[in-house]
Amino acid sequence: MSWDSFHERSKWGGRNASLFVVVVVLLCFGTGLVSAMGLYKYADEFLAILAVFIAVRLCIMTKKIRQKRADRLNAPFDSSDAAELSRDELRKARSKLTRNKNVSLPQRRY
Repeated sequence: MSWDSFHERSKWGGRNASLFVVVVVLLCFGTGLVSAMGLYKYADEFLAILAVFIAVRLCIMTKKIRQKRADRLNAPFDSSDAAELSRDELRKARSKLTRNKNVSLPQRRY
């Protein structure tokens, strides 16, 4: 696989593919820098601090996700915000719903 085809394939991955490539490049340079400067003797302390940092970040993100989900599920629906439909609009919407019952939803492409 050449770099051109790798770049073309990574463009379809979007932001996550670009982030992956950047992380891989930084890991390669970081590994070379650590070995060149002899910093590998501090790896245990660094990995311990990194593990604690990642654990704290995961806890914070989990708490935020749960809070957002709870807020979304417990939020009351305010009908004053929604515009009322006229009789004609309701009739047209109902006819579209009953007419298109056999139409399948489009499948998501990955």
